[in-house]
Amino acid sequence: MGTVNGGGRIIDQDALYYPYMHIRDVEWLKRNLLLFPHVARIAPPTAAGSIRDAPEIRPFVESMGGRDRPLLRVPHIFDHEKASDSLVYPLVGALDAELTANGDAVRTRFGKAAAEEAMRTNPATARLYLCKAPYLLQFLERNGLAWRLRYEQDPDLDVVGLHPRLGEAIMMILAISAAKSDGLEVVTDNIHIHRTLAERDLNGAVRHWIGDGGRDEVAPPRVGRKLALAVFEHITTGELTVDNLAALSKNWEARGEFLAKLREVADGIPEMTDEGELRTYVNDRVSDILKEWRRNKGGAGSFMRRLFPEVGESFADTAKNVIEKLADPAAGGLTGLVAGGSLLSAAAGFAVGVVTQAIKAGAATILDRRTSPYRYLSLVERAGLGYSIAH
Repeated sequence: MGTVNGGGRIIDQDALYYPYMHIRDVEWLKRNLLLFPHVARIAPPTAAGSIRDAPEIRPFVESMGGRDRPLLRVPHIFDHEKASDSLVYPLVGALDAELTANGDAVRTRFGKAAAEEAMRTNPATARLYLCKAPYLLQFLERNGLAWRLRYEQDPDLDVVGLHPRLGEAIMMILAISAAKSDGLEVVTDNIHIHRTLAERDLNGAVRHWIGDGGRDEVAPPRVGRKLALAVFEHITTGELTVDNLAALSKNWEARGEFLAKLREVADGIPEMTDEGELRTYVNDRVSDILKEWRRNKGGAGSFMRRLFPEVGESFADTAKNVIEKLADPAAGGLTGLVAGGSLLSAAAGFAVGVVTQAIKAGAATILDRRTSPYRYLSLVERAGLGYSIAH
């Protein structure tokens, strides 16, 4: 997931959406904003004001999350217009050398006819916005490897068509550079992420996409992320609002502790390539996680009802209120609460010592809940039910 480094330290890390500029599924965006404070996308500043986001996506651009940044943002590496050109210079150099040595073969391999054939199986990167890498795309255009298109979704932006393999090389280089610059984790709504992208291997990306490398070098699945998404499937999130997601964005410590715990759980799952078997392991661990979370979130009321079932609701509720005050560091001492009679009047006949020990145990339960690595799930559940969780 990238939210915990190798030493176990919690990191406040954003995601980078790959390979598109437009977010195509608002539910996908919401799910990832439960895992990351923000989602960044490869959209240079020259395009930012012209992107025609769907109406349900636009609020995420306008709402501020943690660090006073939009929930859906642009990586800082693209803050100036020439940035993306400098990032793709390695690809320009490699292509220029290939064209000088064997121009006809390169044009046959990556030209328009080859591109139209390749688009049938991989249309995603067969067109790019000129503003993403103007120097490179103009270089390709001059050499017959790119051509202008009219794209109805964004008629105000210049779009070029090109071979999907070149398109993917460009997008991968931009993504690797942005991920390195801003410390981002690359996420996608495709099934797989290529190995060179997952490993941020810039030179490997250039060699692979213009060389003879195959397309089967996919990165192994991120088990921690699979666990997190599987857990969220069991929590009501239908009423998640942009405001609540912005508030969750600022709860990076609670989210980080939750993801750190998931990384710990994921480390106990052996590496495997069989998706079905991995799903079995994940589902089993998710069941354990949900049981522990539900046990922790029961709180003082359920604790006291289990401890004193014979005294009825009134005593349990009174004890619950006292325990929650006791668990609050700003509350008064236990002696004053008992001596004041608030508990004894509700349950005459109970020995003070028994009640005192019960309250101490109940306070520990509350404190456990507040320090549990799964407390973030309770925040998500509350937000998903439509309740405000203003930070």
